[in-house]
Order: sequence, then C-alpha cells, then structure tokens
Amino acid sequence: MSTPPLPYQDTELNINKIEEEAFRLICVIKPHWATKKLTYKKLTDDVSNSLLGMFPTSTDNSDKDIKHGLVCKVYGNNSDLIIDREKEIRVMVELAQHQFANQILLKFKNGFFYGYVPGKPIDCKLVRDERISLLIARRLAEFHSVTSKLEFLQDNHIKFSQLSERLRHYFNLLNGTNPEIHKRLPVASTEGLLNTPTTPSSFFSAVKQFFGYSPPLTLDKIEDVMNYKLTNIDNEIKQIDIILKNKWSYIQMVNCHHGTQCQNFLYDEKLQQINIIDFEHCMFNYWLCDITNHFIEFAGLSNPDWSLYPNRTFQKRWLKTYLQYAEFLPEYIRLKSGGINKLKPTDIELECLCDLIGKLIAPCHLYWALWAFVEGLLNQSSTTFDYSAYGKMRFQQYLAHKETFLTSLVVEEPKEVITKF
Repeated sequence: MSTPPLPYQDTELNINKIEEEAFRLICVIKPHWATKKLTYKKLTDDVSNSLLGMFPTSTDNSDKDIKHGLVCKVYGNNSDLIIDREKEIRVMVELAQHQFANQILLKFKNGFFYGYVPGKPIDCKLVRDERISLLIARRLAEFHSVTSKLEFLQDNHIKFSQLSERLRHYFNLLNGTNPEIHKRLPVASTEGLLNTPTTPSSFFSAVKQFFGYSPPLTLDKIEDVMNYKLTNIDNEIKQIDIILKNKWSYIQMVNCHHGTQCQNFLYDEKLQQINIIDFEHCMFNYWLCDITNHFIEFAGLSNPDWSLYPNRTFQKRWLKTYLQYAEFLPEYIRLKSGGINKLKPTDIELECLCDLIGKLIAPCHLYWALWAFVEGLLNQSSTTFDYSAYGKMRFQQYLAHKETFLTSLVVEEPKEVITKF
C-alpha cells in the first residue's frame, strides 16, 4: 500500500537558530501553535544529529503537553554521505503504520519533524536492571517481528545481509575511491582543517587539541590513525561478506535497527513499556546482530568500558524473553542440523546462541569504527565529540575479536545433542 507524499518545505534550518527557525516551520503544520508559548528541550546526546523537542505549554496537564509534542531532527553536516536519508524516512513512515515510530509530519532540506516519543533514555546502569532489560528484549523482538509487513524490503527484493555492503560504503569513503568524499573535503578543510590560525574554526580546533582531542583527520592520515593497512581492511571486508553469505545463511534475517545503543531505547514509566527511536542505521541483517550490538553498547559511548559486556547468565535470561516474543521465528529455530524450541530452550541451546552472538562482535565493532572515522573526516572541526578517538577504540576492539569471526567458516554445534526438528 503506497503512502501519500509527505509535506515538504524547501528550506534549510540553521542549527544555530534552531528554535526560531523550527517555530516558523511548525506553524505550517500546526498553525494553532502560532499563539502558544512553546517549551524547548534538547533531546538525547546524539553525536551526529541535533534533536529538539517542542512542547506547547499550558497550566492544566503537562502529560498532555508532552503527548502532543514534536521533535525537530536536523541532520549532521555531510550526513547524506553516511546515511540514506530517503530510506530512513521511508522506514519511519512504514514503521509508524505498525506503531513502531511516530508519524513524520514535515520534511525540509536538512531534516524533518515527527511526533514526540515519550520515555526516559536508558543509560548504562538502567540497561542492566532485570525488569528494564527484559522489556527491551521484548520490544526488540516485537520490532524484528514486524519485518514481514514492511513493503520497502519486499520492493527491493533483498536476499542477503546488508552489513558488508554498509562496511564497503564506509571503506570506499575512507580510501577515497568514492568521488563524493573529495567534493566535501574542501568544505571541511575551510572550516578548520586547513584554515589560517586567525579563523574561528582553527581556533576551535586548537582549543580541542589543547584539551586532549585528536588532531584533525585527513584522507592521507587514515592508516596512521588506525595503525592498520587499508588493503588489509579491504580483504577482511571481503572475508566478512563471504562468511555472512555462505556460513550464516541459516539464521533468519530481519529489519535490524542496528543502532541498539542504550539511549535509543526509551522507558515510558507510565505505560511500563519501551519505545525505540533513531532508525537511520536500519538494515536487513541477521537478528542476532542487533542483539550483539546491544550487548556491546552496555559499555557506553563517551568513555566505553568494554568489561560491561553482559555475562552469560544475563544473556540467557535476556534471550529467553526475546525468543518468547519473536513471532518471526518458527517454533523450532534452525541451527544447522538441529534446532531450538524457542519457548522451552535448554541451557545448552542458549549457550549456543550466546556463542553465535559473541562471534558477531568483530563485524559490529568494525561497522562503528569505520562510521566514526568517516564522521571524523567530514565533521571533526564542527563537533565536540572526538570521532577519531572513538573510532580507534572501536577498531582496537575489532582487532581483538576479529579472529573469532574470521575463523567461523564453520559455526560449531554444541557437543551435546540439541532438539531435532
């Protein structure tokens, strides 16, 4: 079923005047707000976009104000090279039809407005709370289960995991073979990479370096920063692609969120439920990959502590709840020659799933490492987030785990006999 085109305004919002300019556009879709006093709130710690909550204030019911609030999302600089924005919008439009995203109300050149999603962002402490963690497991399973109803997946006839395709896209930006990167770098350079010391951007870059931020990232310095040859990464992405297609094809694929860090899950205390936000990294991929990403993100964003990766007891409890609500999975989950009864999994069967989740740690780290380096290359002079340092941390984790994945040409079965079909 095709959806009508979204309202569009041919204008670009200035991030430095976001409240004033967002209010002007809001009056196009909510003209009755023109006479209302609005409350503004910066939402989340999103490092690559700006999210502004807008709420009509009243004296009678603050919950009602929040319920009818809007969010203005302004894309990060050069983000169209990193994210397929038209696909993001189509994903959100279709997910809204199934109550997994709020409706997009208006598009503009560098962003869009959508309905406010209530809830408190989950942090690294709350995500380990047993009750909250099981609510997340349930909601992620429900999110994956809506895959068969999404028309954009059927239209594109996607048959394989898109993870290696995304890795290749980021890699081609970093090695300079994507011609678009050269069109953008001169702009980035004039904003702080190659400016004279008297410009404000250069001063900003100098201040950041004084306080310990990484020096500006350039194409010719990528290998130095990574301390790794790009040819090696090229070969390893090829290996990842082969392994995913040939050795993991028995695992069901779904519309993965892929950005399953803690803050993209919101806890609605009033309704005792979890809401999911931020769908720009969605891709068709193995359902286990979203879970791996989520467990990795227990480490946090600003100063990751990788030791916070959940232990097997936590993982198995989480997986039991996930399997219970994963309607897309058959009663018996195929694991090569055997299967798992998803409603009554044995401990050894859950251990097998934990092993598989662990094997995916490396490609998940590589995805976010390459993403961070691309962001750092394009936007380091205009942000307070140290993309280069973050990329190096994620890349080191990729190196630490890569052999576990690259040697998984054969995914082992548990030694004990598991449930048969």
